[in-house]
Amino acid sequence: MLDAATLKLVDEKMTKPAYGENHDAMPSPDGNYALLTLRSADAEGCDAEGKPIMKDGKPLKITDGMLALYDVSAKKLVGKSVSVCFACHKGMGKGDKNAILCGLDANWKK
Repeated sequence: MLDAATLKLVDEKMTKPAYGENHDAMPSPDGNYALLTLRSADAEGCDAEGKPIMKDGKPLKITDGMLALYDVSAKKLVGKSVSVCFACHKGMGKGDKNAILCGLDANWKK
C-alpha cells in the first residue's frame, strides 16, 4: 500500500498468504481504511446440489473472490474477509469453478 500524497510505502504485506492474494485496494474517503479484493484458493468446490466434490480423496479446492477491510494506521485486517463470489456461482450450479474477483469500485456517500 502506498501513501497517495507521498508515494511512500505504507505496508507491503497487508495480507498473509493464508488470506489470499490482494488484487485491488480502495481507500475510504478519510484514508483510515481500505477495502481489499482478495483471491483465496482455499474454498471447497461443490456440485449443483451443494455437495462437496472430492478429488484424490480430498475436497476440490477452488479460488473465491473475497473482500477484506484493512486498518491503515494499525496495519492489519479488521475482522474476517467475506466471500462475494462463491454463493452466486454455487447457486448457478457452478460451484466447481473458480470465482475470481479482480477490481473494485465504489461511490462513497456521506
